[in-house]
Amino acid sequence: MMFTPKSFLYEMSAHGVATITLNRPERLNALTFEVYRELTDAFAALRTEGDVRAVVITGAGRAFCSGGDVHDIIGELFNRDMEGLLEFTRMTCELVRNIRALCKPVIASLNGTTAGARCKDCVSVCKGWAFRRRHGRSIPAAARGGTD
Repeated sequence: MMFTPKSFLYEMSAHGVATITLNRPERLNALTFEVYRELTDAFAALRTEGDVRAVVITGAGRAFCSGGDVHDIIGELFNRDMEGLLEFTRMTCELVRNIRALCKPVIASLNGTTAGARCKDCVSVCKGWAFRRRHGRSIPAAARGGTD
């Protein structure tokens, strides 16, 4: 990858599997603004990494992710005005878009605690990609009887 992340671990196997490990086990891998930003940038960068065939995202220790860090995100969001809240919402949506735009399988290896809205989105994105790959259409397209 073009950069070395500070807020999570990144490892590339000889078989083309990139592993992203959330690495705040003492906080059950709770997300911070920095983690969100770096994950967003990492998934954007992975689009152009030709050696990467699949991506696994997991958590260190006894949890995948406990959601937003109570002090570093939740507490901070209470102090933001509407523009600040909108900025955070846009950043989290950008992360989900970057995961969805990656034309490679993204596998959520869930261990232990898995909480928070973005964890749900991560699992939904991973399930949606697998469904599309297997059935040739997205879950919404399948529900309405069509194709993408």
